[in-house]
Amino acid sequence: MNAYELMYFVNSALSEEDQAEIGQKVADTLTGQNATIEKTEAMGKRKLAYPINDLVDGTYTLVEFQAEPTVIAELERVFRISDAIERFVIVRRKAE
Repeated sequence: MNAYELMYFVNSALSEEDQAEIGQKVADTLTGQNATIEKTEAMGKRKLAYPINDLVDGTYTLVEFQAEPTVIAELERVFRISDAIERFVIVRRKAE
């Protein structure tokens, strides 16, 4: 298994319940693919460098997890069809 970091942001105008539901969907997608979530950190509301889809700020979340490389393709597929997640990035970490 490889170590990865996922950072994504959602519209900050969404309610806390909706944001929690999105976080749970991300966790369910990862655990459903036999990934191990090490840490989830809500980074809060941040101003964007430039407007994206008429948004000037977003609520960021960082997830550290371990998974097989095939899980990344499924995770990206789920994110691309989701309207709630505005942008995301997945980076492979060095093994500790």
